[in-house]
Amino acid sequence: MHPENTRMQRGWSDLAGSNPLAWVVVALLLVVMADRRDVRAAQSTVQGYSETARNLVAELDRMFVADPDDLRAFYVVTDRYIPVRNCDVNDVISISQGSRFFSAVFDAAWAFTLSFENERYVVTLGLTKAGEIILPAARTRRPAIRPRKI
Repeated sequence: MHPENTRMQRGWSDLAGSNPLAWVVVALLLVVMADRRDVRAAQSTVQGYSETARNLVAELDRMFVADPDDLRAFYVVTDRYIPVRNCDVNDVISISQGSRFFSAVFDAAWAFTLSFENERYVVTLGLTKAGEIILPAARTRRPAIRPRKI
């Protein structure tokens, strides 16, 4: 065995036995490095969810253009994406406002309501102030068909 390797091994064992403060410093460095990875993961998660919100709005736009005969087609789209969590609220609102079918954003005490519409349908999404897209709703703008009197 090389003398350098023996010295290195003896140095680590000496460090552990005689200087516990060094181990505390090493542990703190590991915690700081882990926190930095968590922050990066959280940032990529927010970016990922913003991308999901962008895809949701784009697919709603495609549905409005297709103008389906069945209202349930909108629920197929929203069920595929919702709930979306940890979004940047301002980012989701600006993504929604970029839609050509965006009509309004309503600010309630605990959430926003994002509204999209065309001549036949209205679709609303809830956006909590914590950044969660929830509560999709779709309705038709056409009046109910009333039976004729015979």
